[in-house]
Amino acid sequence: MDLDAAVWRSRRGARSPADPDDVELLPGRTATLARLADEGWLLLGTTWQPEIAAGERSAASVAAVLRRAFELLGRDLDVRHCPHPAGPPICWCRKPLPGLGVLLARAHGLDLAASRHVGRGAADRSFAARLGVSFWPADDLFRDPSSSPESPPAAP
Repeated sequence: MDLDAAVWRSRRGARSPADPDDVELLPGRTATLARLADEGWLLLGTTWQPEIAAGERSAASVAAVLRRAFELLGRDLDVRHCPHPAGPPICWCRKPLPGLGVLLARAHGLDLAASRHVGRGAADRSFAARLGVSFWPADDLFRDPSSSPESPPAAP
């Protein structure tokens, strides 16, 4: 899942949380993700951190933000981040390119045809398509706690 689109936000209104005190989980995330984990889903994440390339944030500060998010979620996730700048993609790790998904798939031996990407918007849909996984809109997943991951909403 894309943490930026589906799981967290900055308390200060930035693009993503800048430090541990800035992390706020979006409503319903902890309970829904706990339910999915209990059902046997492997929960993995991605995040875009262009502030690293801009010199406004370090990899260590991103790690601290992630630790705080895991504390709030009550679980650790394997999360990969793209540190490259805004503008035209210069890497394979920034959406809509599938690089971070490929890294996670290789690290965990994922069956991509049986996997889902949770996100929001065109870049997330393209990321899922290029990776060969189903797209699951975050708004749909987190709207109804009784929704089943076996039958994610069809992409329009």
